[in-house]
Order: sequence, then C-alpha cells, then structure tokens
Amino acid sequence: GNIAYLSLNFTVGGAILLDSRVYGGENRRSAEFGHMTIVPDGRRCYCGQHGCADAYLSAQRLAECADGSVAGFFDQLKQGDPACGEIWKDYVAALALMVNNLRMVFDCRVVIGGYVGSYIEEILDEVAEAVAEKNPFERDGSYLSACNYRLEATAVGAALQYIDRFIKAI
Repeated sequence: GNIAYLSLNFTVGGAILLDSRVYGGENRRSAEFGHMTIVPDGRRCYCGQHGCADAYLSAQRLAECADGSVAGFFDQLKQGDPACGEIWKDYVAALALMVNNLRMVFDCRVVIGGYVGSYIEEILDEVAEAVAEKNPFERDGSYLSACNYRLEATAVGAALQYIDRFIKAI
C-alpha cells in the first residue's frame, strides 16, 4: 500500500511507497527527509543549512553518548543513564515532529528504520505517544511502526529493484 519509510542512520533519508510502488519524484530526490527543515534557524546541518532533520535525527547524535555505538546508546538508555535519557528526550521531540509531518503530508503508515529503527521497537510506545500529541486528527500513533528488516535495509531495498526486474523478465 502506502508507506512513508523514515531511515534514521548516520544520515537521515527514506522512501515513499504509493500504491506499493516507490515514488522517486521528478528529480529522483523523493523522501530526502534529512534536509526537511524541522527547526527554523536551528542547528547547522552538514549541508550548510540550519534546522534540517539530519541535524536532529541522525543516529550519530545517539551514538555520541555511547562511544559511537547506537546499540550501546540503547543499552545505556535501558539502564537509566541520565545523559542518554536527556539526549533521548530531545531526540523523541524531534522525531515526533518529523513523523507527524510525514503523516500530515502523506496520510499513511510511517515506518522507522535504519540503525535507530533496529532498536526502537521496545520503546516505540513512547514515540507513538509523543507523535499522538502533535496530531490534531488522531489520538494514537498506531500508524507508526519499527522496521521489520533490521540490518542493511537500504542495500536490500536497492537490490530488490534488480531482482524484481529479473523475475519479470523470466
């Protein structure tokens, strides 16, 4: 069906599926979510602009709290590390804003993937609650889910296009 896939790796990106087909956009830049402005005049992004989602939602922000490890961050968060807790609180606020924007624009299911999506399932309810507070139409975040494919989903997704063409050619 229709899905907005938000990829939260060391850069932020994604994909849009409309009627089960990837929407690439007119310039093949569809779902470049990392450079959507979510905080006007906010943090400087590596692209040179300010307030991009990438500056707030990169998995790097979490990993920096745990010696460069996203898995380590989520372990420390689970153990109640106060520094990780503060970073997570800010991260969830930015993530809720981003997910709500995707829901408002596409009105479809939103899937969180990438490194963050690989670890978020256990605490997805917290994110869904924050998202629901932003949404004026829905009082739950039931349209939000964590990715099913945990490792290297981008590479698998790219490969599937070629596999699909091959199968159709048989």
